[in-house]
Amino acid sequence: MSDLLLLGLNHTLAPVEVRERLAFPAERLTVALRELAGRLAAEACTCEDAAAEVVILSTCNRTEIYAWAAGDAAGTVRRFLAERSGLDECTLAGYLYARCGDDAGRHLLRVAAGLDSLVVGENEILGQVKDACEAAHAAATRPRRANGCGARLTSAGPRCRWAPSWWRWRRRCSGPWPPASRC
Repeated sequence: MSDLLLLGLNHTLAPVEVRERLAFPAERLTVALRELAGRLAAEACTCEDAAAEVVILSTCNRTEIYAWAAGDAAGTVRRFLAERSGLDECTLAGYLYARCGDDAGRHLLRVAAGLDSLVVGENEILGQVKDACEAAHAAATRPRRANGCGARLTSAGPRCRWAPSWWRWRRRCSGPWPPASRC
């Protein structure tokens, strides 16, 4: 059985030089999505997980890969990012964070709401999340398991930004990221 995996880096952990090396320009995103989905599918052990599902969120302040795949998905994504950046895996691991299952889903909601942005509460990220989902759909790597998630993401940003207590919620939900080896 596969679970949602998030592996990524952002402005709090990685310097600009590393983030630039791991950026996925729009014109190369489809190829990257299909390549990573193919690698993850090759790692899968069961027929149920033979088709890996991948979304890549790439902005100027973050690169995050959300994947539903079996096997050593975290290792496969880490190797993919290391090859792409030209950094060795050990160096790259120092900049990465990982989330699994519900933690990954909650993180994506925080990102879509602008609570994990360099400028807290900014709303540009919501459009970037939507664009990432549309790119995955166009590349045929969009997660089947996340059907209906788009509506939740679309409403999460505005609700959190305008809720009277969103600053308290942000403080309660923030904290240090676990090491990338957690998943």
